Amino acid sequence: RMRGELEVPGFSTYLHPIDGQKLLAVGRSGIDFGIKLSLFDVSDPDWPRAIDEYNEGGGAAESEALTEHRAFRYIDDQNLLFLPITTAFSDSLHVYGVDPGWGFDPRGQISHSGMAESSSSATVRRAYRVGDFLYAYSAAGVSVTHMDTLQDVARIDLTDAN
Repeated sequence: RMRGELEVPGFSTYLHPIDGQKLLAVGRSGIDFGIKLSLFDVSDPDWPRAIDEYNEGGGAAESEALTEHRAFRYIDDQNLLFLPITTAFSDSLHVYGVDPGWGFDPRGQISHSGMAESSSSATVRRAYRVGDFLYAYSAAGVSVTHMDTLQDVARIDLTDAN
């Protein structure tokens, strides 16, 4: 039985539970079909509500997370979301702070463009946490970034390995 309903523009392709009673959603906006991040409060199933939404890029924006859940990385103890996004201007891993009470805070980007011979090889595909560090992977290489400062501490350029 359906208990509650919430109409929002656009659509979500991936939902991720956080904070016990919240949902993070990744999808497309209904306006320009850019990448849309949404945060929903589902603590009351009869009255779900939208807390925040954030649109990234425009109609040309793409993210592997739209079709592959392993491209989505949420670090719950630090409330950080890492999402690979390609726009007309950048191809990077976008970093967002997520406050379950009020929403999204863009923190920066992790890029592999300096390691790449082509833009397609610079596309960050996955990110994994090990302690205080985030390892980001692309065909161009691997970067190790401190999660507090978003500063690279190491980079391995795979294009030079050939």
